[in-house]
Amino acid sequence: MILIVTSRDDLTADYVILELRRQGITFFRLNTDDIPSTYSLTWAPLVDTQGTIVAGGKAPLPLRSITSVWYRRPVWPRIHALEEESRYIENEWKAVLENLWASLQDVLWISRPDRIREASNKIAQLRLARALGFNTPDTIVSNDPDELRSFHDLHGGNVVGKVLHAQTPSATGGGYLIYTTRIAKEELVPGLMAAPLLLQEYVEKAYEIRSTVVGDKVFSVAIDSQSVPEAKTDWRRAALSLVHEPITLSVDLNKRLVGMVRQYGLAFGAFDLVQTPEGDTVFLELNPNGQWAWLQQLTGIPIREALIDRLAEGRIH
Repeated sequence: MILIVTSRDDLTADYVILELRRQGITFFRLNTDDIPSTYSLTWAPLVDTQGTIVAGGKAPLPLRSITSVWYRRPVWPRIHALEEESRYIENEWKAVLENLWASLQDVLWISRPDRIREASNKIAQLRLARALGFNTPDTIVSNDPDELRSFHDLHGGNVVGKVLHAQTPSATGGGYLIYTTRIAKEELVPGLMAAPLLLQEYVEKAYEIRSTVVGDKVFSVAIDSQSVPEAKTDWRRAALSLVHEPITLSVDLNKRLVGMVRQYGLAFGAFDLVQTPEGDTVFLELNPNGQWAWLQQLTGIPIREALIDRLAEGRIH
């Protein structure tokens, strides 16, 4: 049985589930934002992972029947109670789920939560990427305006600012993206340095590459980010309006992408790369649990099928 751990509004999970149903592959979807209102859990952890997850209207999921887990895009349970009580219930569910995931040792994971967390460290990514032979942009992290201005001068003002976390939380409990942005020297002043800033040399682009690794398979797409002004610095600003084209990277580059995913103990990775006008490929970032469905919808590359094939392999032998 494939267990899909995600959230209620995850359209990518919906996209995969359509194909699982078409192929007649059994699965159990666990939307963590519906805990505890929809689900109940019984677990005897010392008895061969004996227990069940039960959701209203679904057949119970025996824990021992799980052969693979797609740890897709869960959120923490939403508890409707008084603040102190809510915090206690939420923390207990977090702890129980983390312990449960850690106990599922002999199943195939895409990918283990602890591995995803480790691989999400962007500075460590850059260091590993350089050790593996990737070209990487010069980078500094500081809240010292003098250091940041010196870095700005070093690169002739050709720098961008990034954040080290994926999203900034909003007042409503959701999140919003902070895009990669060109930074002017006049912005690097003490009053704006309440938090450290990541500055990076700007890499000139012929086009950008999104490479998705599933197991030992690599699916790469060239994104023509330079054809639309608002997408030149960060293609996400106009993602769906850009031309996407499947491409094949060199054997050596594919080996390094797969090697980086394996080094982190992952089964999946989404890479952002830049192809420079001179023909060099530059590593920007690895997202260990990144989005990919739009790539298949625009180009037809079979990421979904590769993911399902991997999940269907089941337990680790």
